[in-house]
Amino acid sequence: MEINLKAMNRLMQQSALKAKRLELIEKLEDLYKQTFGKLREEELGQIGIAKLTQLILQSKDGAITPLTKEIEKSVITKAPS
Repeated sequence: MEINLKAMNRLMQQSALKAKRLELIEKLEDLYKQTFGKLREEELGQIGIAKLTQLILQSKDGAITPLTKEIEKSVITKAPS
């Protein structure tokens, strides 16, 4: 049984990247959760809080969606030559 070291190394790198993306998503989720918690404590009025909430949600989506899509992508490999 022959082991393809390049393929193994590539798989290890892909696995490490996926783990790092998941870690980053988790940290971002925590940061946004903390931000929403702090926002509730501010006295900015309902309209001000609503506007900030919308901006924060857009920011969250912009930060997390690309990371999630990369994780969900199927691995495309080249056919053997």
